[in-house]
Amino acid sequence: MGRHVPRGRAASRGWHPALPLLIVLAIALVIAGGLALLSSRLPDGLERTLADLGVRPQTAAFVWPGPAGAPAQAVAGIAGTLVACGVAWAVGRALARRGGRRP
Repeated sequence: MGRHVPRGRAASRGWHPALPLLIVLAIALVIAGGLALLSSRLPDGLERTLADLGVRPQTAAFVWPGPAGAPAQAVAGIAGTLVACGVAWAVGRALARRGGRRP
């Protein structure tokens, strides 16, 4: 089994090839968690449309046992970002194993 030899600009600087991806992930997590704290308490478009149509929202039978309010929104944003990145990583790995051509 051959050892992976990093190529490109990252290798010439001595960086690990995954470092740029980790930096982008960290920025995405900060944005997802930070912007969730700045979200408006006003209803969004779907909530407003439902209210205009007279549709009452159903109450959820499940109550989130964790933090409420802004911290819960930040946690949800971070969790969603991690799930999306995990799915993208898994799809990328699956496609790479299929023997796709590399540029």
